[in-house]
Amino acid sequence: MPTLSEQFSDDPRFEGLIFYDQFDEAFMGLAYQFNRIAVIYNSAKCIEILRRDMSEEDAWDHFEFNTMGGDLGDSTPMFFTGIAPL
Repeated sequence: MPTLSEQFSDDPRFEGLIFYDQFDEAFMGLAYQFNRIAVIYNSAKCIEILRRDMSEEDAWDHFEFNTMGGDLGDSTPMFFTGIAPL
């Protein structure tokens, strides 16, 4: 099965998007702001995916430092975290 990056690569509207293939299962959609577009992932699902190969603490450390902490420019993926209303 092709990855999301492979699926979107044929459409020029999505040129330059950055996908994390390991998190295809956590893909939620695309976020738009002014002339910027970015891939958006579900943070909790990303942790669940990482937990397959490491402890929860290591998964969070890896996710926060290596994934969420990375700045790849305007197309850096975003990560959604749901919260309950106050």
